[in-house]
Amino acid sequence: MKLISAAAVMVAVQMCAACSLDFFADEPEPMAAYLIHDSRWNGKTFPLVHLCARDGGDAMSPIFKVENIPAGTNVLLVEFNDVANPKLAVGGGLGTLGYYHESGATEALLEPVKGGKVKVKDYAFTEKSHRVKNRPPAGYLPLCLDTRPHMLTATIKAVRRTGTFENSKTEVLAEDYVDVGGLWRK
Repeated sequence: MKLISAAAVMVAVQMCAACSLDFFADEPEPMAAYLIHDSRWNGKTFPLVHLCARDGGDAMSPIFKVENIPAGTNVLLVEFNDVANPKLAVGGGLGTLGYYHESGATEALLEPVKGGKVKVKDYAFTEKSHRVKNRPPAGYLPLCLDTRPHMLTATIKAVRRTGTFENSKTEVLAEDYVDVGGLWRK
């Protein structure tokens, strides 16, 4: 059996430690999105501010905080879905809003916009209209009380958009999912 000298072991350990620093380096935290709860939200009933105007609400979109936004992000997209309705459960079934994002910023507060409209605030835009039949186009269609349950979710994507308006390329850098909550008539 061949013995290895202590000096050879020390050299190997030092080389291994130097090589593995990158392996054990802290991974960047993944992007995380959070719902900013309205003080009137109790986890069971939507505040009127988020209900459709037909039911006496203000039709405002929820507010989100996004952290650990990747470098290179210039737009944040929020796809609103009703997972209780298979036709509206994915891909922005209730519409998709876009928010302009300052390059280099790692956090953002996505302010509410009035639902049921294509033209929204200056800091946001309608990326894609909802897929609800017999409703005018809108970047966000708020929930209304009716006979079936709803479950509002949002998929928030950090993207890098390049090119011209007519010929743009969108690269998704990160995304997170937020369960906003349920709504049903009792």
